[in-house]
Amino acid sequence: MLNREKRNLFFRCIFVIIFLFNSSCIPILTTPESDSSETPIVQYEQDLTYAETDFYLQVPEPVSEDLVIELIDDVTGIELNPTRYAMQKTGDLTYKVSIPLKIGSVVKYRYFRNGNLPIYETDSRNQIIDYRAVFINTAGEFNDLITNWIDKQFSYEFGRIEGQILNSETNSPLPNLLVIAGGVQTFTNSLGNFSIEQLPQGKHTIVVLSTDGEFQIFQQEAIIEKSMTTMANIAISPSKFVNVTFIVQSPIVNHPSMRMVGNIYQLGNVFGNIFNGESVVASRAPVLSQLPDGTYTISLSLPIGFNLVYKYTLGNGFWNSELTSDGKFNVREIIIPDQDLLVNDFVTTFQAPETSKIEFNVSVPKNTPDSDKISIQFSPFGWSSPIPMTKLDNGNYLFTLYGPFNMVNDVKYQYCRNDSCGNSINLSKSPTGTTGYKFSVSSVEQVFKDEISGWINWPSENLQSEIVVPNIKQRDKNFLLGFEQATDYDVFVPVYSETGYQSMKELNANVVIIPLQWTLQSINPVIIAPLAGENPLWKDIISEVLKAKMVGLQVVLSPKLNISTLVVDQLHENSFQNEWENKFLQEYTKFMIFASDLAQFTEIRGLVISTRPMFGHNYDDLELINNLVVSNLSLLIPAINNHFSGDLFLEENPDETNLDAETYKLFDHILIVADWDLTQNGNDLVSYTNEFQNRIGGQLQEIHSSTNLPISLLMDYPSAKGAEIGCVVIEDECLSFNFVNQLLGKQMTNGEIDLQIQKDIYMAALSAINENDWISGIISKGYNTQVGSQDSSSSVRGKPAGDLLWYWFASFMGNQK
Repeated sequence: MLNREKRNLFFRCIFVIIFLFNSSCIPILTTPESDSSETPIVQYEQDLTYAETDFYLQVPEPVSEDLVIELIDDVTGIELNPTRYAMQKTGDLTYKVSIPLKIGSVVKYRYFRNGNLPIYETDSRNQIIDYRAVFINTAGEFNDLITNWIDKQFSYEFGRIEGQILNSETNSPLPNLLVIAGGVQTFTNSLGNFSIEQLPQGKHTIVVLSTDGEFQIFQQEAIIEKSMTTMANIAISPSKFVNVTFIVQSPIVNHPSMRMVGNIYQLGNVFGNIFNGESVVASRAPVLSQLPDGTYTISLSLPIGFNLVYKYTLGNGFWNSELTSDGKFNVREIIIPDQDLLVNDFVTTFQAPETSKIEFNVSVPKNTPDSDKISIQFSPFGWSSPIPMTKLDNGNYLFTLYGPFNMVNDVKYQYCRNDSCGNSINLSKSPTGTTGYKFSVSSVEQVFKDEISGWINWPSENLQSEIVVPNIKQRDKNFLLGFEQATDYDVFVPVYSETGYQSMKELNANVVIIPLQWTLQSINPVIIAPLAGENPLWKDIISEVLKAKMVGLQVVLSPKLNISTLVVDQLHENSFQNEWENKFLQEYTKFMIFASDLAQFTEIRGLVISTRPMFGHNYDDLELINNLVVSNLSLLIPAINNHFSGDLFLEENPDETNLDAETYKLFDHILIVADWDLTQNGNDLVSYTNEFQNRIGGQLQEIHSSTNLPISLLMDYPSAKGAEIGCVVIEDECLSFNFVNQLLGKQMTNGEIDLQIQKDIYMAALSAINENDWISGIISKGYNTQVGSQDSSSSVRGKPAGDLLWYWFASFMGNQK
C-alpha cells in the first residue's frame, strides 16, 4: 500500500533545496565549438513560435499567501525540476498569470500557496495533484479551479465527466489513453470509456494524451454542473510516424549505458509518481549505440507533431543526467516534423561546476545468479529509482556518479539484484544492521571499493535440495503445470519478466497465470481504474504476454482488484456511495470486459474469474464486496463471453463459497485455492499429506463428480513459519497469505522465514495429487518473476520448494530420468 499523500507531504519539504537550483523559465541549448579543420556539426535547433498563454485560477476562499503556478518536468521528476511563476491577484478569489509557451507543446503544471513551504493543491480525496495538462496550439487562456489545499478541504456538490473516445478513422474504441481534467487522471478502458469523478462546478480543460504517441492530442473545455454528469464523446485521429535519428556528442566517451529518457512510453516514462517524484525508470529506457567516431546514436519512430521532451543520461532522469554549463538540468524539447529527421545533440556536461565524480566498484558474492543484473540506488532525501551498473568480470561491477552534486550533500546508497531494492539488497556493512553505505560530496574525486558479503534473502552457498519422492505417475499433455505470477506489481516487472518466465520454463512449467491489476480507488463514489506506476497498463500486459509465449508458456490472465488507502478508511467509516452495489457491479463489469478484450487481443488460452476479486486486506467488508461479485456471476460471465472466446477458469476456495450447479456450468476449468489449515490431525509431513488426500478425495472430488469439470490445485503457501495452519501470525494476528504477500511486496513486514515448511507442504500436496489421477494440474501462486529470493513470500523461485516442483513437473510429463 502506498500512501501518496504522506509521501508527497514529506518530500515537498526536502525538494525545496533542489528547486533553488532550477528556476530558469526557458532552457537554452548551447553549441560547443567544433574543430575548424572538420566540417562543423552544429546543435539541432527548431525555430519555434511562442504563444502568450493566460492561466486564470479561482480559489474556494481568500488566501493570505502568494499563489504560484509550477510547471512540471516529469522527465527529470515531477517533484525535482519545476519552473515557477508568481500569479497576479485579480479579485478576492481570482488570480492570473501570462506565460510565453511553445506552440505545439504540452504543458504540465499545478498550483500551490507559497508559505514557508509549498502548500499544494489537492483533489477531492485530498491527494496532492501530480499535474494538470494543457496543449498549446495558439495564444489562448485556460481556466482552473482549486478543489482543496493539502491543509484545508472544502464542501462541494461535485459534478463529473464521462465519455468515450473513438478512433476517428475506424470508429473503434481506444484503450489506454490518459485523460486529465482538473488535475485528476484516468485511463480509457477497452471500450474507450472514461470517467472523472468529483470535480467542482465550473470550467475545466480536458486533455487526452496517448502514452506512446499513437494518437493525436485532444483538448476541449468542459462545463461541470453540480451533481450532474457532463458527457464528452471524443473522436481522435491516429498519428502518422516518421523516423528520427539522434546523433549525440558527449564529453564522456565509451560509456556502455548512455540512455535517452523522455515524456513518452518508449523512453522509459511510466506516467506515474514513483520513487518520491520520478516518472522515468532507467531500466525501461533505451540505451544508445556508440559509433566508431565516439558519438552515440539512436533511431526512433515518432509521431508527427508530437512534443518530445527528453534528455540524455548516464543514470536516470535525476542522477547523471545532462546539465547546462552552470549546473542546471538540461531538458530538450522538439516538435516532430512531417518528414524523417536527423538531430545532432551536444551534451555540455553531466557534472556541475566545482564538483568531482565518484566511482563505485563493487564485488558481489559468488552465489549471485549469473542472470542477475546489479543496480545501485541512492537516497539523498528518500530512495530514488535504482540504476543498472556495468558488469566487468569475476563478479565485479562499476558505476561512476557525476552528479548533480550541487543539489545534494550526504547520500546513502545500496546495491540491489534486478532492481528489487526491497527484498534483494546487499547485507548491511554494520554488525547491527542499522548503517548501510553512504558518502558525502567532495571537491576531489572519490573511489569506493565495496565488497558485498551477501544478499538479503539469498543463501551464502548454493546447496542442492535433497529430493525423496515416490513413484510418480505420468500425466497427459493437457495436465497443467505452472505458476501464477506475484500480484505485487512494480514498474520493473516488465523489464525482468522474460527472465522470470524462462526460469519457470526451466522448472518444467507449461502455463503461467499473469495478474492484471486495477485499483478500487474509492467506494464513495465508486472508482475502479488503473493507477499508473502502481498497476500494469495495457502495453505492460501485452509485453508480458508476448514474452511468456516466446519461451513456450501457455498464458492465462487473472484480473484482480487492489484497494487504495482511501478505501481502507472508507470501509472503516462505513462510507459507501448511495446504491453502491449497482455502481460497483457496473464498474467491475467494465474492468472484466477490459480484461476479456485484452485476453482476446493477445490470443491467450484463458481468463481467471475469482471468487476473491479483492486482495490485500483482512476486512469483513471485502467479503461483502467479494460475495456481491459471486452472486452476480450469472450476469457477468455472458458479458465476458461476448468479448473473449477462450477458456474461463473459476478460482475458488470451496470453504468460502457455496456455488450451485448452474454457476459451475459457466466455466471450463476449476482452480481450487489451497491455503488450508493442514494441522487438523497432526503437525508433520504425514499429517499434511493426509489432509490434502482428505480434501482431494472428499470435497474436491464431489465438485468434480457433480460438474464433470477439470480441477487443478492453486497452491498458496508461503515459506513462513506457521504456514501449515493456513495463515501467518504477525504481532498476534493471523494474516491471510494474500495479505502477507502484499505487505512483503511493500516492505511493510517480514514473517519468520521457514523454507522447509513450504517444501513439506508442497511434497504433501504433490503426493496426494499423485494418488488421484483425475486431478488436472497444479499451479503455484505468487511466483516472483523479477528475482529469486528466499524470503517468506509464497514465491518458490530460488527455494527448496522450487527444486521439488522441478523434479515433480518433469516426472509428471515423463521427462525425469
